[in-house]
Amino acid sequence: MLKIGITGTNGAGKTTFAKYLAGKGFVKLSLSDVIRNEAETRGMELSRRNLQDLGNEMRKTLGLDVLARRAMEKMASGKRYVIDSIRNPEEIRALAEADEFVMVRVEAPVEVRYARFLAQKAPGEELRSLEDFKRSEARELASRDIANQQLEECAAMADFVLVNDSDRKFFFKKIDELLAGLAQNRI
Repeated sequence: MLKIGITGTNGAGKTTFAKYLAGKGFVKLSLSDVIRNEAETRGMELSRRNLQDLGNEMRKTLGLDVLARRAMEKMASGKRYVIDSIRNPEEIRALAEADEFVMVRVEAPVEVRYARFLAQKAPGEELRSLEDFKRSEARELASRDIANQQLEECAAMADFVLVNDSDRKFFFKKIDELLAGLAQNRI
């Protein structure tokens, strides 16, 4: 069972990557969806800040790998999976324990990501300046609290890096090249 994990900053193209693989037969799972489901159960507003806080709380109270464990409960053998929105190193470690696992970091320049953020603003997101976007993002990159988001450490754990700084056609070509390389190496 091949599992491809995806990490990266807001607007880098993680969801685009995951949806593209879903179109190629992968089952798409999102750790953010695990948090969204919990937030809906609790009747919480689905703002980015609320989801971040809830994810951090879930890791503190239910274990650092809780989001990965809940996603893995949905997995069946014999299928290929793409797991989006990995933001804590323990999530990577949990996913890497079983079967074949590859970690991919998707990145793009902050100006490109901010433009994507503005174009695809999620519900509950307030319109921010580029500087506000950078300040908000700093909260996700590293924290002294190991239960919080640790994107810098997750990025360092990636097996592969895909830069998504152009159009989708070029990004999809990079993804296809990654898949071909994985198939060649029998991962």
